[in-house]
Amino acid sequence: MGTAHAGTLLFPEDAPLASREESTAEGAPPTSQSSEQPTRWGFFIALGEVTAVNVVVWSFDRYVLDADYARISPSSWEQNLRSGFVWDDDEFGTNQFAHPYHGSFYYNAARDNGFGYVGSSLFTLLGSLQWELFAETQQPSINDLANTTLGGIALGEVLYRLSSEVLDDNATGLARVGRELLGAAVSPSRGFNRLVHGDSWRAGSPPHEESPPRGISVVGQIGYLKLANGEALTEGSDQLFAQLVLRDGDPVYEEIQKPFDAYSVEAQFSTKEHRLVSHAQIRGVLASTPLVTTKHSRLVLGALQHFDYTNVQAYEVGGQSFSGSFLYAHRHSEEDSLRAALHLKGMVLGGISSEHAVRMGRSYDYGPGLNLQIEARYLHQEWELATAEAGIAWIDTFNGSDGQHLVVAGKVQVDFPVYRSLGVGMSGMLFQRNSLFQDFEDTTQHVSQLRVFLSLH
Repeated sequence: MGTAHAGTLLFPEDAPLASREESTAEGAPPTSQSSEQPTRWGFFIALGEVTAVNVVVWSFDRYVLDADYARISPSSWEQNLRSGFVWDDDEFGTNQFAHPYHGSFYYNAARDNGFGYVGSSLFTLLGSLQWELFAETQQPSINDLANTTLGGIALGEVLYRLSSEVLDDNATGLARVGRELLGAAVSPSRGFNRLVHGDSWRAGSPPHEESPPRGISVVGQIGYLKLANGEALTEGSDQLFAQLVLRDGDPVYEEIQKPFDAYSVEAQFSTKEHRLVSHAQIRGVLASTPLVTTKHSRLVLGALQHFDYTNVQAYEVGGQSFSGSFLYAHRHSEEDSLRAALHLKGMVLGGISSEHAVRMGRSYDYGPGLNLQIEARYLHQEWELATAEAGIAWIDTFNGSDGQHLVVAGKVQVDFPVYRSLGVGMSGMLFQRNSLFQDFEDTTQHVSQLRVFLSLH
């Protein structure tokens, strides 16, 4: 997870802007809409913005794409309200990535009007319900509701906090313009709010709480990837990839005051894949409590929210989960440390490749499940020299080819410094899926992956 040093202070939940160390005269009214508590009209403004998100997206579908499903009417609304929810057959990337990203717009519309994690989550659910019931002629989808809401919460909170790292109300000139544009690209809902409220050009908006800058650990990788599906690795698919790993906060040594005070993000971009983003993962600590603390070690029990997405040529797997996790850190010296974690994840809704799901119009099955995952990282200062991960997951098919899926996966990686912040590394991954079907022959899939890369820390 994170690699910040013990004793580092946390940002407040609303993640003040980069100018958080500045303050204005006593009694000066705050100009940012991101307050610790919603304003008197915050509920109605957030509701209006959530609805506006749906209107804008629907208008694009209807008048630009001329999509049949966007030809809504009062009769289609009545039909959707009467019919109830079904499972849709959209492709994996749409359901598991595009819908959560759409949900992040709802979340940030509320987040930037003063609502915290819980309030913004409820607005995300509301926005998803609005869309499913009133913005399409298709029957409302239960999997879309789950993915848009839960995935939107995870992506929304991370994007909001990242936009806070970019924005600086004390910047001026081209630097201010650049920060505002980048902040809007990261969180469009927040960028729209700042433009409408005048915060985009107003100087010196005060923070809600003063806290020293903490900084984010960012590692980039770029290199060569070989992916083999049931064949020798030498016969696999050759690709190029780039990966970004971001960690904010220390879930072991820092107090978690608000959800996502500590979180991590991974995103991989590959060639020759179905979509530009082939892998994405978010982990956010919702709450934690220390169990054991010694001079050199600490063990913490945490509740985490997870967003997982892998969509490659060989297989698809991902979903929305919550976990009870043991988080451990041991300091060997001032510069060397070990980090480990054990996650027991309850998967609210997961999607996984299936050879027989085609009868549902999809390439994957849907269902809840359990996942046990263990990981360890050895660090020199903040450089992760070696990492190892292993996990086993079980998914029970609720919709698709009736049966159960058992997945075993593991990964090892080394990354050695070469010159200053430049490193060179290698990783290997194994993935095995055993699918036990009620009406079809059981299947087994083996996938292996090798990566060689340059890293920038």
